[in-house]
Amino acid sequence: MSTNKLNSKKSKETNNGVVSVELSKITTSSFNPRKTFAEKELQELADSILQVGVLQPVLVRSKGDTFEIVCGERRFRACVLAQLKTIPAIVRELSDDEALEVSITENLQRIDIKPIEEAAGFLALLETKKYDYAALSKRIGKSEAYVRNRVKLNDLIPEIAEMIDREEINIGIGLIITTYPEDIQRDVFDNHLKSMGYSWWGNLSTTEFKKSMENTYSLLLESYYFDKSDCVYCPHNTNTYILFSTNLQGKCTNRACLVEKNSKYLVNESVRLANEQNIQYVRVEYTNNIVESFIGSLENEGLTFINNNVHYVTHPEAPEEPNLGILADEEDYQAALDEFKAEYEEYELEKANFDALVASGDYVKYLQIKRNRITVGYFEVEQQEEQPDQDIQVITESQEPQENPKPAPAAAVNNSAQIRKLKQQDERNREIMIENIIGDAKDLIRKADTYSGELSDLEIKMMYYFMMPSMTRDRERQLIPDKDFATPTDKMKVIENLTVEKMALIVREYIRVNFNQQTYRGSVITDSFLAFVSQHCPEQLAEISQKYTDVYEKRKTRIDEQLKELTTPVSEPSTPDGMTEQAPSEILPDILPVDDVQMLDVA
Repeated sequence: MSTNKLNSKKSKETNNGVVSVELSKITTSSFNPRKTFAEKELQELADSILQVGVLQPVLVRSKGDTFEIVCGERRFRACVLAQLKTIPAIVRELSDDEALEVSITENLQRIDIKPIEEAAGFLALLETKKYDYAALSKRIGKSEAYVRNRVKLNDLIPEIAEMIDREEINIGIGLIITTYPEDIQRDVFDNHLKSMGYSWWGNLSTTEFKKSMENTYSLLLESYYFDKSDCVYCPHNTNTYILFSTNLQGKCTNRACLVEKNSKYLVNESVRLANEQNIQYVRVEYTNNIVESFIGSLENEGLTFINNNVHYVTHPEAPEEPNLGILADEEDYQAALDEFKAEYEEYELEKANFDALVASGDYVKYLQIKRNRITVGYFEVEQQEEQPDQDIQVITESQEPQENPKPAPAAAVNNSAQIRKLKQQDERNREIMIENIIGDAKDLIRKADTYSGELSDLEIKMMYYFMMPSMTRDRERQLIPDKDFATPTDKMKVIENLTVEKMALIVREYIRVNFNQQTYRGSVITDSFLAFVSQHCPEQLAEISQKYTDVYEKRKTRIDEQLKELTTPVSEPSTPDGMTEQAPSEILPDILPVDDVQMLDVA
């Protein structure tokens, strides 16, 4: 670029091709893969620039009467924040394709680049047609598999992509989600990732997440029970055009059709079982794939929906009778048979008690609509004190009961069903409210500055609460002795009544568990670990140290002796008469090259 052109843009040229450009003449670029700039880090950079200046000039290109940033947008933003007037820059004449490549490749070298930014950068370079996967992987120094996996992340909906950048889910989980269409991704985010609730998957491992996805959103035809006659030669069946394949083992690529067929089956099967077994109540799993309109048809059939706050109970299961063919001998079989008889007697007693509660109406059957099938379960009816109602006649001693009490009007019966439905809807609305409050509060606290000020009593208590899951059950019993399994409520009760002794137990158990997991030879915490052990078990640690030190000293003595033998000079044999002494390079021609031999001390 000529000096005159730079001057016309109010830029002052310095040495080494660096010019001072007015910030007001600079615009940002749309192809910069970096889309987020942390305010706190920008402010820190701005403070540093005010102290020492801009250490590295930005790269810009000419765009009419202005300049466009190619590399260094973060430095530019920090200078604006520092209220500077100019910034050192290098100006190059670059085409759009050249600027795109330079900007992306420069940003891809950043240590702090986020996965989604990196994915967008890789895709942009591939779309220039200058690179294929192999060439791009070589250009950036990454494996081809790495590049391919990053590019797949571009298939994520924005909400899930942002969760990866915020490290709320890992890249492995993101790659699993990319194998599903957008409508399923949206459902996963809304129902399983957006906020903590009944079916939150945010704490699952990659393996657990994959299994949950397959169980909830499987497109495999063989995992559904509806009539699949129409699916055999359907063009949306992935196995239709594969020779020698079993067509019903393929995947359905028309999810809308799959969900509709499955919904019809689930509704029809629910109605059949309800009529067959005289069941009035039904529950739809929160994660179930069922068309909303079909749920309404269940209500029209007179079924009543129950929610997650009901106490569900499990029918006793009969023990399995031992098999003589599996067991080693008659004696083992007889022992197993005796155990089976005792278990069966216990089962019959439990079953009799359970059936009695069913007969009395304390336990009630309900239909559980799962993803692809119907099961029958039981729930416990809550016992409440009956209160006199305005429509119930209260009989006193001076009154005679009416022979034919007036039946409740039909409208009242219909109103009762409607009231139950509205109450259930209100309860679900309340759950959604709480989930949304928690979700937005998590976003708020993630961005807030929580690192200044003294720790509050609440923060200290919660620190101990989050330490407790690392405790072994034996240690936990010292805090909660009357429970075989401590619930979160039990742990909160401990935290609300902390004593010095309880705090010491929780902290030391937390330290002990983490020391055991993270201490190894060469670890930076090894000395601290041994000091911790010595603090609590000094004599035992001294014995252990002495034991292994003695073994080492013996081994070292043997090695020292062998080293002494190998390093002791051996006297050179005299040269026989009639023979001339060879030069070192002639003695060792097959062992070392001449140059190396000349470096040996042969004097």
